[in-house]
Amino acid sequence: MSQIAQRSLCESIEAMESAFRSAASGIDGLPVDDVVLLRMLQMVAPALEAAFGREVRKHAGIGKTEFRTLLLLLGSDGCAAPSELSDVDHLGRANMTRVADALVKRGLATRTADADDRRCITAKGRKLVTRLVPGIASGETAVFEGIGMAQRRQVAGALRRLAANLDAWNRSQR
Repeated sequence: MSQIAQRSLCESIEAMESAFRSAASGIDGLPVDDVVLLRMLQMVAPALEAAFGREVRKHAGIGKTEFRTLLLLLGSDGCAAPSELSDVDHLGRANMTRVADALVKRGLATRTADADDRRCITAKGRKLVTRLVPGIASGETAVFEGIGMAQRRQVAGALRRLAANLDAWNRSQR
């Protein structure tokens, strides 16, 4: 069985854009620039997630969601309920409970015995985050190479606006 060579992300984006622009030439009213941009976002986001996940796993042996959850705990004065974490990370509550419990099992967080059922980061969890930062920061530096801080802020602002527009559109569809 022969293997088909996988295109790079850039090559796939170029091919997609070319195909969409060609299709748009025969379809009146197709907002091709918007269609291309949305598809680019859909293509880049999972590639970023996969790359980030590889880096975290390589440096710590945990998944990207576990790492993000540790960061969220640090940003919540060290403790939070899975429901609170779920709301912030936009992850389903059952999944976040599973992730939080996995952190407890690894000794990276503890579970409180109170009614709030909170998870608290441990010293081991804090140490892991501190150890991971240099490896992850080098990956982030590589991803943002050639994109200045002003451009990054513009992208962040545009993504926030896109999220707000999507939230509003979703509300209007209910």
